[in-house]
Amino acid sequence: MSRYETGVTLPSLVTLEAIAAVLHVTIADLLDEEAPQGSAAGKRVLTLLESLPPAKQRFVADMVASLVNFFREPSAAPKTTR
Repeated sequence: MSRYETGVTLPSLVTLEAIAAVLHVTIADLLDEEAPQGSAAGKRVLTLLESLPPAKQRFVADMVASLVNFFREPSAAPKTTR
């Protein structure tokens, strides 16, 4: 992440999408000049992701997105009657 912040390298579109998904912001928000005001949980996840290589960052971001989608959807489990 620091390499992106310092301009040493630029993130790919896939990486930008993954970071935006984890932080619950748009790619436009990431590219805005003002620092995004993410949640404490989003900042925690970003800090954890920074220690991983890009491929693993994408994998973790995809897993987080899947979990968020799972918890957002109504339960698909069949209802049982007693």
